[in-house]
Amino acid sequence: METRDDRQTLVRTMEGKPTGVTYRRALPLPAAYPGFAPGRTVEDGVLIERDVEVILRDGTKIYTDVFRSAEAVGVPAIVAWSPYGKGGRRHLRRSSGTRPSAGGNPVRLGQGRGAGPGLLVQAGVAVINPDPRGVHQSEGAIVQWGTQEGQDAADLIEWVAAQEWCNGKVGMSGNSWLAIAQWFAAADRPAHLAAIAPWEGCSDGYRDSRAPGGIPEIGMVESVLQTALCGEGLVEDLAAMIESHPLFDDLPGRVSGRHVRAAAR
Repeated sequence: METRDDRQTLVRTMEGKPTGVTYRRALPLPAAYPGFAPGRTVEDGVLIERDVEVILRDGTKIYTDVFRSAEAVGVPAIVAWSPYGKGGRRHLRRSSGTRPSAGGNPVRLGQGRGAGPGLLVQAGVAVINPDPRGVHQSEGAIVQWGTQEGQDAADLIEWVAAQEWCNGKVGMSGNSWLAIAQWFAAADRPAHLAAIAPWEGCSDGYRDSRAPGGIPEIGMVESVLQTALCGEGLVEDLAAMIESHPLFDDLPGRVSGRHVRAAAR
């Protein structure tokens, strides 16, 4: 793996223990990023609230887009928890976020891999697309799975349930990273999480992804770091951590998902 001059190790408390976690600079915001623009618009009958502030339990501010009917009262919501950015990632915009509206025109609203607002809003469901911690303009450092991501997602779920237009039932949906995040969110047991719909998501990041069979494999991790995780701060450098701790000890276990099953019991 290449030597980088932007790496730094910070101590975080994980599972009640101080743990050194390696970070690197996140990728710069992509040219396609639409910019930070809080406000409301209506597209094809869908009310879009952009960059709505949500304050997490530790005081960190993240920003989410909310898609719902302007007349929405007492509706459920679906959260698509994605680190790839709720807008501006062209390779994701080709995915399930584009859906035909009732009038036959495309509603290009989603961020891919998750729920597409175009159809769901018409069916009476709100769609929540956040920029998680550290992504784009959201505060903090980008985390890759783990307890922190689960707590953050749980806080967003409870925020959504408290909105006047919501009936208090919030679900999650999505594949790959969006699926993995659901395991951790459910493990935190937010009171208003009604259902999860994960697919194509591993439950043990160390064994299933970063060191299958005990053999370190950082190609995929490094690819994600170099192509997908954009923000103005830091991102957990799991490639560096797996390289420095190739065996299954506490560090990669805590960071990469070893304890998700235990937490969910």
